[in-house]
Amino acid sequence: MGILPHVIDIPQQMRRWRDGVIDFETTERGLIMPGRHALIAFEEDFLSIRVGASNVSGWIVNNSGTVTAALSQVTAGHGGIGLVVPGGTATNNAHYQWGTNTTVLSPFTMVAGKRLWMSTRFKLEDVDQNLPIVGLHTSQTDPWNTEPADQFLFRKLTGSTTLEFVSGTTNTTERTANLCALTDDTYVRLEAFYDGIGIARAWAFNDTTNVLLGAVQLDASATHLPNGAMTVAFGMEMLDTGADDFSIDYLNVYMER
Repeated sequence: MGILPHVIDIPQQMRRWRDGVIDFETTERGLIMPGRHALIAFEEDFLSIRVGASNVSGWIVNNSGTVTAALSQVTAGHGGIGLVVPGGTATNNAHYQWGTNTTVLSPFTMVAGKRLWMSTRFKLEDVDQNLPIVGLHTSQTDPWNTEPADQFLFRKLTGSTTLEFVSGTTNTTERTANLCALTDDTYVRLEAFYDGIGIARAWAFNDTTNVLLGAVQLDASATHLPNGAMTVAFGMEMLDTGADDFSIDYLNVYMER
C-alpha cells in the first residue's frame, strides 16, 4: 500500500526538510516523503556558485541586456545566498538553468503515480518592479518573453505584487493560482507538492514571522499535468532602472523514481 500524504493545519517549526526516520522524511507541512534512495533529487544551497562548463554541471545563464552583477555567493543567511542583479534597464533579465557546459539538463518529467516535492526561499528588493521565476520548466532561454511549454513553478506577473503558483503544459491548459502577496526585501519560503494522482498544492510562509501567507490547490490531472522534460531554473526580470537584487537561499526538488 502506498504512503498517503498527510497535511496538517498549523505551521511547523521551519526547516528546509525536517528529519525523519530512516525510510521516511517529512516536509514542513507534514507531507510524508520517501527516503532518498527512492527519489530523484536535486539540491542547491548556494554554498558556492557552480557554473556550467566542459564536463562540469552547474548554472547556465541567459541574459537579456547587460547584467549589473552576475550570480555570486554571499555569506549572509543559512550558509550561503545566491545573489544576482539583472541590470539597470527595464526588460533586463538574468535566467539560470541547470546544465553541463552549454547544454541544459532536464531531469524531471512529471508522470501520474510519481509524487514530486519542491522547496525554495528567496526575496526581491522591489516587488513592484521585479518579476521572479523559480522552479521547473522546459528549457527556455527567456521565459518572460516566451512562456515555457511545461512548467511547475512560482512566478510574478507584470502589474502585480502577488506570487503565482503555476502547473501545466502549454499556456492554454496550465492552471494558475494566486499564492501570496510579496513584500520588498523580505524572504518568503515556498513549498510545492504533486500527489501523483491529480492534485498540485503549494504553501507560502513569511520567513521572518513564520506566518502562513497562503495555500492553494491546482488540478494536475490529465492534460493539466506538465509532461515535458523540465530543468531546474530561477531568475528575475526588471521593470525599471532600479538595478535591484534577487536573493535565493536554496532550491530543492525531489521526485519518486
